[in-house]
Amino acid sequence: MLLPNLASHGVGGPVDVIVDVPGEITAKPSTATSKYSDSDTEKKTKEHPNYDHEAVLSDREMLDIAQGETIQKPTLAGAWEILASPQTIFHLITYLCSFGGELAINSILSAYYVKNFPDYSYAYIANVAAIFGFLNFATRPLGGFVSDYLYKVTGHSLWAKKIWIVVCGLLTGAFLIVIGRLDPHSFPLMLGLVSLMALFLEAGNGANFGLVPHVHPQANGVVSGTTGAAATSAASSSASSSASWTTAPTTPRRSG
Repeated sequence: MLLPNLASHGVGGPVDVIVDVPGEITAKPSTATSKYSDSDTEKKTKEHPNYDHEAVLSDREMLDIAQGETIQKPTLAGAWEILASPQTIFHLITYLCSFGGELAINSILSAYYVKNFPDYSYAYIANVAAIFGFLNFATRPLGGFVSDYLYKVTGHSLWAKKIWIVVCGLLTGAFLIVIGRLDPHSFPLMLGLVSLMALFLEAGNGANFGLVPHVHPQANGVVSGTTGAAATSAASSSASSSASWTTAPTTPRRSG
């Protein structure tokens, strides 16, 4: 239900109209503008005496914000409907690939390093493998920042955020294929490739949650909660199934 006080901003229409949720996968970019000319302002003033002259948002943007700020009472049926929607499924899949993939890699990265570099000590290998997770300190916020920046420069197009998520996933996959094909035994090369892969993998985490608030904003908790849970569950299953992919490492002989 839209808030009645939208009329004070010159936004017309019945207050009981439910606006389509922005951010659908098949949604077209909005053509609404955010600025009014002087003539538009004068016209609004005549039609709506309470019109807010300082408002810089279009009618559509105000309606979208009101929809997002109106929290609906959660129901089981409503939650299932949200979970089955294409836009929610999109996030379950993309976040499963980004954060789920990150957790799965974290669980076996040390073993992979030990397999390819048996001369280094376990302690040294563990410290180097920890760099992969530590990069989240910069890469995850970077993904969200780029998502918001693209949203701004494209005139609030949600397609820009969606494309950025897909780009992160594709580049991550490309680097993983390169690492798998080369199977580097050069430590600098291995670290360089893994770090570049981590840049896009972990940026995808921030990119995903840069779009989540636009999907069913009246039930943001359901979408964000299930998105995170799906990635964690899938990562646990993946890590368990791949735990035996390496053979027992030889005894390291060098401290690094």
